Amino acid sequence: DLAAIAVPIFGLSALFYVFGKSAGRMQAFAGLFVGLGVLLFGLEQMKSAVADLPDLIDTQRLAGLSSVSYLLVGMILTAIIQSSSAMTMIALTALHGGLVDLSGAAAIVIGADIGTTSTTLLGSLSGRPIARQLALAHLIYNLCVDALAFFLMLPMLPIVLERLGITDPLYGLVLFHSSFNLLGLIIFVPILKPFSNWLGQRFTIAETAETRYLHATPVAVTEAAIVALYHESRSLIMRVFELNLKVLGLSSSSAATGESKTHCQRISGPDFIAAYESCKRIEAEIHQYYAKIHTTGLAQDVTDQAANLLDSARSAIYAAKTLKDIDDDLDYFVRDLSSESSLALLPEALQGVLNVLNRGLRGEIQPASVADFCTEMRDKSAHCQTRMSEQVMEALRDGRVPYSQLPSLLNAAREIVYATYSLIDAYEKLMLVPLRIRHQPLKT
Repeated sequence: DLAAIAVPIFGLSALFYVFGKSAGRMQAFAGLFVGLGVLLFGLEQMKSAVADLPDLIDTQRLAGLSSVSYLLVGMILTAIIQSSSAMTMIALTALHGGLVDLSGAAAIVIGADIGTTSTTLLGSLSGRPIARQLALAHLIYNLCVDALAFFLMLPMLPIVLERLGITDPLYGLVLFHSSFNLLGLIIFVPILKPFSNWLGQRFTIAETAETRYLHATPVAVTEAAIVALYHESRSLIMRVFELNLKVLGLSSSSAATGESKTHCQRISGPDFIAAYESCKRIEAEIHQYYAKIHTTGLAQDVTDQAANLLDSARSAIYAAKTLKDIDDDLDYFVRDLSSESSLALLPEALQGVLNVLNRGLRGEIQPASVADFCTEMRDKSAHCQTRMSEQVMEALRDGRVPYSQLPSLLNAAREIVYATYSLIDAYEKLMLVPLRIRHQPLKT
């Protein structure tokens, strides 16, 4: 009984997720098992929700229909109740009660197999192209198999059962259901490759490259490819840097020039999501480009350089995702920063960290030791989190913020600093690339 272990699985996994290192491997595996536990629990709830459904449907109305009518009944009812298992139970109940013969019950089961495709079809309506391709695969597979079952196997069912000596109609229905599903595997497994290739050409969207350097640089030219990968990763990091500043309601000019805090209209909601998704698409193209480089048999040092650049892009995207996940909290945290009554929760020190990072990305400063420089930036960021938390508590004691906002403000303070940590990681990994590559220009 998998449902019996569902709650312990996601309960224990949730503990590991909460107390595991942020973005660490333990937290990732814990998140995986949380999802697995919830999935098993949800399936059990769905199953129990329709357990009594056969008793609610008057099976007397199923008597005396044609095979086509039974097929339609199975298909329509399954699409409505979203459970082929429940529909199969109805067919077994009607067969056991003598309301339908074996052929009629078999036709209902075939209809249920068609009707169950409605679940994936509904789920794919607003999904990505790959979701629609999968729904189409499910529909085509079931239609082909069920057509063979209805027109070929159903007329032969009495003969086959007689040859096998099966007299119990319930066992006969189970055998029929299993047989046409097995037939589907036998037919489709040998043609999976061409079938998937054909599906891959459906629902495609003409995508334009969002990268500035990668699409114009062939991976065959190794040196140029690494340079392109460096420039694209650096461009992505700077783009995320600008995005995070806008999310915090800060002007990028103040970070670049070292001026005191300058506020601007905070980007949030759909505008933020659109900008974030654009950055993610660039990261995906960087991944694809890296994969092509990785298969060209490069020297180990070149492979390491490409891996560092890939890691820097990942860290940058994680910095943006960190703020995306607390967008609602940030709205309260920074929306009144420009007013005189503001808490001014973003300290000057954090603005200084962002300023220095930005100048480092632009090449305006060259630290003697990148590792020491990044360690110093992390220490300053940690101090900023402490200071922001202290300010929140001071404001709470002074009555400037309600108790109900305390968790949101403390969470926002922590995540803002974590996003800064990720930007520091991205910068540090980017700087591991040799100077000869970083200083080599490349046309867009």
